[in-house]
Order: sequence, then structure tokens, then C-alpha cells
Amino acid sequence: MPSLNVTFAEHELALLRLAAASAGQSLARFVRGAALAEAWEHHLRAAYEDMHRNLSEQGAPLADRATYLAVVAQEGTL
Repeated sequence: MPSLNVTFAEHELALLRLAAASAGQSLARFVRGAALAEAWEHHLRAAYEDMHRNLSEQGAPLADRATYLAVVAQEGTL
């Protein structure tokens, strides 16, 4: 699996090391988890905005939008 060569300033690396130690994780595991969490959040936000735009264009009531989002989230098709 390819890896990323990411550069941090010393103070940034110190902060990451401290946070990883507080979480009881290695630095690599902590940084990987943080990057994936950010990517997942971005994906969900984009999917919600797309869903909201599509349903708004259709004139769907707010309750229908919430139901749709809940069903899609449960199905894992977001």
C-alpha cells in the first residue's frame, strides 16, 4: 500500500504526538484515524448537501428530507 510523505512543523508534530499519547495510540495510527475521520465527514457533508439540493428542487417537505437521509444512512448508500 502506498504511503504519504506528509511534513509537519516541529510544534505541529509535538501536538500530534501529545494527542496520540493521550489517545493511547501510535502517532501513525492517530494521524491515519484523524485523516479518515476528516474524509468521512467531508463525504457525509457533500452527500447531505447533494441530497438537500435534490429534494429542495423537488419541493419535498422537511420531514421527507429527514426520513430520506435516515433511510439512506441506514442502508449505507450515502
